Amino acid sequence: MNAFKMREIGFLVFVLKDLYDNCRTTKETQSAPSERFKRRVLTNFVKTGELCRELDLVRASEQLKDIVLHYKLTDNEVDCSTLCADLRRAIDVVLHDLERRTFLEVKPELCTFVDNGMLSGIEVGNAFPAAIQT
Repeated sequence: MNAFKMREIGFLVFVLKDLYDNCRTTKETQSAPSERFKRRVLTNFVKTGELCRELDLVRASEQLKDIVLHYKLTDNEVDCSTLCADLRRAIDVVLHDLERRTFLEVKPELCTFVDNGMLSGIEVGNAFPAAIQT
């Protein structure tokens, strides 16, 4: 069993949503986002894509990779409307991949039993080293 990095992916989705909200506000007042804002968005697309790859969120990872490639190839052409659409797409695809997972809650007092290779004791672990989960 592997502990899922729910806090990390939740935080990145929150950041993408915040960027999306800022982008929508900017879109109403101007057509072109600032270079600083575009860099922030791209940085967070990259971070989210890397974490999705690590967590085996395949569809989200692939979509984010495509989005990042698009921005690297068309940096001068990016406007607020495009940024908003891609931020929304990134959020949706991550949430969609997460919906396909089943999560179990482990109460804090039982966390020592998760990913514990010596759960059955040192004697059993020494007698059957191949049975220890790493």
